[in-house]
Amino acid sequence: MLKIQDLLYQLRLSEQVSTQLFEKKLGISLTRYHILLFLLENSPCNQMGVQERLKID
Repeated sequence: MLKIQDLLYQLRLSEQVSTQLFEKKLGISLTRYHILLFLLENSPCNQMGVQERLKID
């Protein structure tokens, strides 16, 4: 069980590093990128549609 926990922890660290690198290189957050991509693929779309689809409050 400890090996699984270690693996999950390493995956989490990798995800954090990847997200930080992505945001540093693009200059925008990953969340903002997802919103922009959604709008590009689903335009036109209102704010409520974006919130519902991306589960944003």
